[in-house]
Order: sequence, then structure tokens, then C-alpha cells
Amino acid sequence: MSLMKDSIDLEKERAAMDLSSCLLSEGYRMENKWIVEMLDEGLKSSFYDELPTTMLPSLYRYVVEGKRPGGFLTAVIENDLMAAVSRADASNLKALPVWAKFFYNCTPSECFGSVEKMREWCKAREEV
Repeated sequence: MSLMKDSIDLEKERAAMDLSSCLLSEGYRMENKWIVEMLDEGLKSSFYDELPTTMLPSLYRYVVEGKRPGGFLTAVIENDLMAAVSRADASNLKALPVWAKFFYNCTPSECFGSVEKMREWCKAREEV
């Protein structure tokens, strides 16, 4: 069990490091650096191990660049439980409470919670 957990931890850490290195090396605005660091710290925590690693690119693109994610993650961000449950695959359905805690604890409060907040978050990042 420990070997499997270590493998998952390593996979998550590697994915987070690869994404943040790429984002920061591509000349993102310095004010985004703290957002990337906040995401990385959250993803390194074992508390968030249930988050599917396949979702990390969408998570980063939304939080850092303001790019709208797919249906499930949009529903989570907009605080639409019914839509999130109906759009989730098995791994995201299992991780739904963890997604809520992750957004609450590891992302800026301005980027989640309602349709309006999501719209404003994306719009603010488009203007650069």
C-alpha cells in the first residue's frame, strides 16, 4: 500500500512541477506566480490525493490563464452540485468533496463560487 501511495504522490508532484515550470517559463505575469505556487502547495498535500491527475492541466489553465474548463470542473467552480454530479466520471464523482475543499483552501476566493465569479475571473485574464 505504501509503495502505491508513494507512486501516486510522485506522479502528482511531477505533474504539478511540470505544469508550474512550464507556466512560469512562458512569461506569465508575476502576479500569477503566487497563484501557481498556491496550487502547487495544495497539490503536494496528501489530503488532495484523490484529485485525478488528468484534471490538473484544466485546473491550471483555468486558475492561471482564465481558460474555461470542461463541464464537470465548470460546474464545481460555479458551485452547481447537480451539474457537477451529473457530469462527473467515476473518479471525479468520488473526489467531489475533495474538489470543493481544494478550491476553498488552495485557490483565490475570487475564482470560484458562482457563475459570475467564474465569468469575471476569465474576463480579467483575457484582458492581458
